[in-house]
Parts: sequence; C-alpha cells; structure tokens
Amino acid sequence: MGEKEVLKCLYNELTNLGINYYYMINDSADVAYPYVTGEYYEYDYKFEDGSTSGEILLELWTRGSEGELLEVKDKIKERFSFYQKTAKINDKVVGLSINYLNKTPRRTQVEGLKKIEIRLQINYWESE
Repeated sequence: MGEKEVLKCLYNELTNLGINYYYMINDSADVAYPYVTGEYYEYDYKFEDGSTSGEILLELWTRGSEGELLEVKDKIKERFSFYQKTAKINDKVVGLSINYLNKTPRRTQVEGLKKIEIRLQINYWESE
C-alpha cells in the first residue's frame, strides 16, 4: 500500500458518490461547480505496528449556494466516518483506513466563489 493506491481509492470513492473530483487542480476545459480538489500529505514515519499515516486536504468549490458545498461535505463525512479496506497482495495483508476529521469554511479573494476545506486522516499498513 502506498500513495498511489491511497489516491486511487479516494478517487474511486468520491466518483462513486457522484462528486466531481480532481487531484491538486481542476484542469477541466469546462469547469462544472461544485467540484473538489485534493492534496495528499504523507508522514514519513512508521509506527511500531508497521502502519504509516497521512492526511488529505479536500477543497470544495462552488459559485452557487453554500448549501451545495454542505451537501457535498455531508456525503464525504458520511462515507468516511469509518472507512476501512483490506486486500491480500503478494502474501501480505494490506489495509487502508480513511477517517473524516473536520470541516473549515474559507474565504476566497474572488467574488462569488465559495470554499470549504475538509481534512481526512489516512492510515495504511501491511502485515503477514
């Protein structure tokens, strides 16, 4: 398990929720609101149990109502209130846990553009 797998899992889950998601920046030719961009921060520390952790910062954007952002936030919060996934790869069991941490409204410098930040905690591990 590593960054690539974490990002793929996040993309799949958000897409399955019907959320318009982009990694780092929305580079779409036709921007459709609301949308979400995300950044992954991995902590380069292995705990005694062999797990590694990190954080995902999701930024929710809209030019519509703040209610649109709150609906997207609620979908994300519900999906990641307790999310765990395990798989067997090369005789090792790998696991991933994604947990909703918090939501923070943010001001933008662009008139009519609204933004909310969400933080998700990531933990993954391998065992025999």
